[in-house]
Amino acid sequence: MKQILMIGKFNSVFEDIAATLKLKYHVQMSVDNLDMVKGLLKINKPDAVVFCLIGLDMDGRKIMTELQFYHVEIPVICVGSRTDKGIYGEFFQNKQFCWVSRDAINEELLGVVSDMLAAAAKKHPKQNSGERKTVLVVDDNPILLRSMNGILSS
Repeated sequence: MKQILMIGKFNSVFEDIAATLKLKYHVQMSVDNLDMVKGLLKINKPDAVVFCLIGLDMDGRKIMTELQFYHVEIPVICVGSRTDKGIYGEFFQNKQFCWVSRDAINEELLGVVSDMLAAAAKKHPKQNSGERKTVLVVDDNPILLRSMNGILSS
């Protein structure tokens, strides 16, 4: 099952989008905090990011910049209003990012996510995809989690 990292403010729109995505994908949710997102991206590489732009502050731009420069292989689907699209417009000139109106119906959102995943798979095919296994390590200590990730990643 494809993994989606969903980032944004936890509100009713965010929860509606998450519920839609959970119909087809494994969804991990994160608040819109740069350090939190960076930590999650170190631990686990999602197949795509769905970024809910509604109500974001300056960390939203920082997170998008992080994704653009350090995680170019991960497609980013941004959900928001036309105003949000204008605020973050420079990112949508990059094919890694696409925008979906928050008024989109569930099937449209799932279609866009599916299309972005397919395009990313063609552009960045995973090597040895059948040989690696996934291990979930849970702990409340970020240092221990990073250490375990380093040990298990090889």
